[in-house]
Amino acid sequence: MSIFLIVVGVIFISLTPLLYNISLLLAGILFIALSSIIENQQTLIRKNDLIIHYLKLNQSKSEENNTEID
Repeated sequence: MSIFLIVVGVIFISLTPLLYNISLLLAGILFIALSSIIENQQTLIRKNDLIIHYLKLNQSKSEENNTEID
């Protein structure tokens, strides 16, 4: 999805001098910015999933240690 937005953004920016339309330039910049935002969101989701997995793993190890002590 983000690669598609980058390609569309570059195409819009490339068409700006040919059509003399500033809105194409702005739309191209917007698409490229949106692709960056989407990529950052996906990275944050992956990091959150890793943190949750790590916390669950720690919790299960902690419960195992508690049962061994009892």
